[in-house]
Amino acid sequence: MKTLLAAGFSPIDLKGLNKKASMLKRTDQKYLLQEHELASLIETLQSRFFILEHEGRRVFQYESAYFDDKYQSYLQHHQGRRRRLKIRTRLYADCELCYLEVKTKGVRGRTIKHRMQYPAEERRTLNTKALVFINDICVKYGVAPPERLAEKVIVRFDRITLVAKRGRERVTIDANVRFRHDNKGYDAPEGLLIVETKTRSGNGVADKLLRRHHIRPQAGCSKYCIGVARLGLVKKKNNFLPVLKKIHQSGRQSAST
Repeated sequence: MKTLLAAGFSPIDLKGLNKKASMLKRTDQKYLLQEHELASLIETLQSRFFILEHEGRRVFQYESAYFDDKYQSYLQHHQGRRRRLKIRTRLYADCELCYLEVKTKGVRGRTIKHRMQYPAEERRTLNTKALVFINDICVKYGVAPPERLAEKVIVRFDRITLVAKRGRERVTIDANVRFRHDNKGYDAPEGLLIVETKTRSGNGVADKLLRRHHIRPQAGCSKYCIGVARLGLVKKKNNFLPVLKKIHQSGRQSAST
């Protein structure tokens, strides 16, 4: 992350980001990288992307609280269901701004994010207004609203956001990812990055750059699903074993360097 900060990216503010690439409807691709792998791409990235800067900050702290009904959202993802959703609150800790977000999958796997501003002090619970919001989205999406939503996993991480200078494309780079559930916890290996590209086609500038360096999208790289599986909150996790194995190997590589 420090390499990115020192790399000479031109800044863009929140207003500019939202104007160029709010990307509430998009195709997501996720990648697992080591910091040294990303460092080799910096020169190209800085020529093609701005970096989000707000009040002098370029690295931002996030906290996501995921809500589920008997882990149905997790199981739908595990089964590869085309129609599925995830429900979370997201706290932007540096500015104490919070949203309730419902992510649904549309045609050709596109992600559609619905959100409403939410009281930060209530982010670990769902109030009546939140439940009405979720119910309305489920009805429009054509699925039954969850009956007993409860907080399942808390995910905290540090994020850098890049915005393409041309076209509508955004890249997020997450580090220091930590998962919590009650008294259980797991910290991803030091130096591991979760990189997500957000484009309309799923084949943006960053995707092409990563492919040229033989870095492929990682299936099952949902933070919520990684947290549920890694913390042992459910028995079914076979389809997430490849991503869990890659994370484990990343930890071994970091320890050996």
